[in-house]
Amino acid sequence: MTMLTRRALIAATGAAAFVAGAAPLLAAPPATLSVVKSPTCGCCTGWADLAREAGYVVDTTDVDDVTRAKV
Repeated sequence: MTMLTRRALIAATGAAAFVAGAAPLLAAPPATLSVVKSPTCGCCTGWADLAREAGYVVDTTDVDDVTRAKV
């Protein structure tokens, strides 16, 4: 059986701390959603709010006629 030396323990601890500290830097940025909505629509606003709460970046554009955006 191989004995773990103090030097190996310090190196392993340092490597683990480095990996744990670098993990957030390697994470993907949040997805961006583009929402075309009517300024008076509560459903669209509520859906955009839920997406934000889930961690998405939401870019909203208010238009008078959403029919063109639905096609």
